[in-house]
Amino acid sequence: MRSEPRSIPPGIDRPSSLLVGVGGAGCNAVAVSEMNHFGIISDRDREHHDMDIVRITPGELEMFRTTAPHFLTKDLPVVRNIIQRIDDKDIVFIFTGLGGETGSHTAPVLANISKRRAKLVVSIVCTPFSVEGVDRHKHAAEGLIKLSLTSDLCVVLDNDGLAKAAPQMQFRKAFRVMDQVMNFVPNEMHQTLTKESLKEIREHFRECSQCRLGVGIGRGVYADRMALQEAFESPWFDPKLDKMLSCLALFSVGDGQGYLVEPMLKDLSNRVPTATWLYAVRSDPALEDRVQVTLIVGMK
Repeated sequence: MRSEPRSIPPGIDRPSSLLVGVGGAGCNAVAVSEMNHFGIISDRDREHHDMDIVRITPGELEMFRTTAPHFLTKDLPVVRNIIQRIDDKDIVFIFTGLGGETGSHTAPVLANISKRRAKLVVSIVCTPFSVEGVDRHKHAAEGLIKLSLTSDLCVVLDNDGLAKAAPQMQFRKAFRVMDQVMNFVPNEMHQTLTKESLKEIREHFRECSQCRLGVGIGRGVYADRMALQEAFESPWFDPKLDKMLSCLALFSVGDGQGYLVEPMLKDLSNRVPTATWLYAVRSDPALEDRVQVTLIVGMK
């Protein structure tokens, strides 16, 4: 049975948000954001000295790897350092690249700590390229399972998707693009959601193991169709339609473009009739005649 999309009521009571980068890739991604952020890296990593950083020792990392996250208490200095930075935040966004030991084993611990204190915990993670070694894929798989269990939403971005979209792009430039893509999620959620909506978002995705991201921008006469089509064709948006369970659509429209939301909702319902939809709308005069669609789709 098809369910009607439910609207998240607009409001001005925006949630307080915090971005946390875990490992080198995560720290690179949060560093480009203007939102409040800090990083967690190995004490052997001497980069990111211009950020607020929590450094973890090899012994602490081994403890994170071998101990279930819920057994780690605030009696540990590293856990206390993290708690001090995340207390009283409504949403904690965790950025990490899975495959390395720091991201794969620390991000689930951070998510578990955050879930006890924040109203919503959203992890945005990148998986290794196919050409990377077996060990990185093993670490990534282990980390993803743990992170999916400890996060309210776990948005997975496959690095191979970027390689498919721009096969000739240099790795360094590709990673900078990925930094920007990862930031779409907190930027849109922070500007569109309200504090009162966070509980509903958490419940909406409760049965989902992982999420996929689609982003599209359209302009002109067919702005709505272009934006939706581009979102569904995003290189990181590759879910099987019958696996889609819960979906969140965030619409950003220019002045006078609000009338395009209703046909987009109808189009979404027709594309994925088995999913339940939540949506929110914000007006951004800077978009002018453009429409931006951000889709976060939870999978069974």
